[in-house]
Amino acid sequence: ERARRQRRMKLSVSMAVLATTTLLILGYGGMQVLSVFVNAGGTPLVVASPSPGEQPDPPPVVARSSPVQVKNLTVYDPSGKGSPDHQKDVSKLLDGNPSTVWSTDSYRQQFPIYKKGLGVMLSFDRPVSAASVTLISPSPGTVLEIRTASSPDAELAETTLVGTATLGRGSTQIPLRAGPPTRYLLVWITGLAGGGDRNQSKLSEVGVETRAT
Repeated sequence: ERARRQRRMKLSVSMAVLATTTLLILGYGGMQVLSVFVNAGGTPLVVASPSPGEQPDPPPVVARSSPVQVKNLTVYDPSGKGSPDHQKDVSKLLDGNPSTVWSTDSYRQQFPIYKKGLGVMLSFDRPVSAASVTLISPSPGTVLEIRTASSPDAELAETTLVGTATLGRGSTQIPLRAGPPTRYLLVWITGLAGGGDRNQSKLSEVGVETRAT
């Protein structure tokens, strides 16, 4: 009987100690949670939020360019000297086949001695904000400009320079300066490939990408 009473007493003491320990742990945890919202001086911690009517800045939008379809191509030669160079082949710039080419005539004198230059005028269905022009060419060393125009037969002085490049072999992308949308882009060759008395440039494909809006 005495042993049974001692066991009950030990069990009661153990339960009391366990309950006290549990209360202490819960109380300490509660103090830690409270300290997140109240600093040492007892002042509530306030999390900043937009004032009424004020919205947070939206995330930046990544601009992506997209290809645009060229409606028409014509050889542009304001010199008036002879017929336009290989006008029948200019559509090959849009046939998707890099092995077919449009070429200038073969000139005995480099531009601008005989002509100031020669080009291809690109026309679109609607005004576009061009971001770049990509040309595929087997004539490295060709020097050219990209110009905007108000009409397909505009005078060269009335066009606006928006990009320049010296072509490498294969594909060359030419970034363009931003400007007003236009329906006409001129690929204007100012320096032919080759040398000596055989100066000639060939272009295989042309593509235009517009700026994202």
